Amino acid sequence: MLLTNQTKARWLMRRAKSFTVIGAELYKHSHTGILQHCISIKQGKQLLVYIHGGIYGHHATPRTLVSNTFRQGF
Repeated sequence: MLLTNQTKARWLMRRAKSFTVIGAELYKHSHTGILQHCISIKQGKQLLVYIHGGIYGHHATPRTLVSNTFRQGF
C-alpha cells in the first residue's frame, strides 16, 4: 500500500522503525531496548484472562496487569 499523503507516509516510516521481524514473529522495541513479542488482540485478551485469573489470581490494577504481562515477555 502506497501512501499519497506525505504526512502519513512520514508517520508510518517513523513508526515502522520500532518493529522487527525475527523468524515469522513480529517484535516491537520498547523504549528500554527490550524486544516485546507482538500478539493478536484475541491472544492478548486470553493472556490477560490467564494472568488475572491464573498465576496472579487477584484483582490487580491495570498497571499491575500490564507490568506482569511485560514480565512474561509480551
